[in-house]
Amino acid sequence: MLFEQWKSLRNTLLSSLLLGGLCYFFIAVFQPFGTYNFVHTNKYLLLLPYGFFGFSSFLLSDLLFLQSHNLWNWKREVKQASFVLFTCSIWSYWYNSKVIYAYSLTFLGWLEMLFYTLLIGLPIYAIHSLLQYVIDNEGREGAPLGISCKTNDQKSDQESDEEVSVVSIKTDVLQETYQLQETDFVYAQSEGNYCTVYYLEGEEMKQQLMRLPLKKLKEQLSLKAIQYCHRSYLINVNYLLNVKGNAQGGKLYLKEVQHEIPVSRTYIQALKIYQK
Repeated sequence: MLFEQWKSLRNTLLSSLLLGGLCYFFIAVFQPFGTYNFVHTNKYLLLLPYGFFGFSSFLLSDLLFLQSHNLWNWKREVKQASFVLFTCSIWSYWYNSKVIYAYSLTFLGWLEMLFYTLLIGLPIYAIHSLLQYVIDNEGREGAPLGISCKTNDQKSDQESDEEVSVVSIKTDVLQETYQLQETDFVYAQSEGNYCTVYYLEGEEMKQQLMRLPLKKLKEQLSLKAIQYCHRSYLINVNYLLNVKGNAQGGKLYLKEVQHEIPVSRTYIQALKIYQK
């Protein structure tokens, strides 16, 4: 747990430093919006706080917009980007008026600074967001930590030493096998001939897209707690919090999952005995 917290904090600090460093690099090198005409012996030192504003704004936003897992979410990114750019514009305008040019604060002046901040910050934040998307979703096409991909030709000497709860899932892709500890399985959603498996790695939610129908996935899982709740969903009832609905259908809620999952009327009564 402490390791996961340190890892998350480290990633946040590195991301914040990257964003702040890019801000300073862009301003110091390209000197946009009149910066080129600013003459001072310690010019580049005086420009350094703009990078610090970017670093601080992003660090603060990351703490404010925490989520239960690290999967990339565009709504969260939009909110975080808006907060970062808005906060940067306020701090930059105050610094500009008090240190750089010494002029009076006005609302129109701040709007002008906000416009400049958007022009500089949006491309920088877009680069960061793209990198974050790639990092957070790299496991969808490959094998993430906690689920290892093997081929049938590889030796499996260590498999005899594994716990019984670790199951090997064979997909419809030739010689592709994933290993999953069943107690970490939270739920799976069918997507035609594919299914997405959601599981916990420590306290972090992960997901893996597999070319495998949901029915074939269920056949390979031995844990009795993994049951159907819908023709397109499998759930681990050990994570079940609440079931709502009637004979017409309903929805359920799982630990570590922020959204609701549909329940067919066939399974409602059977699942209600597991709710916490």
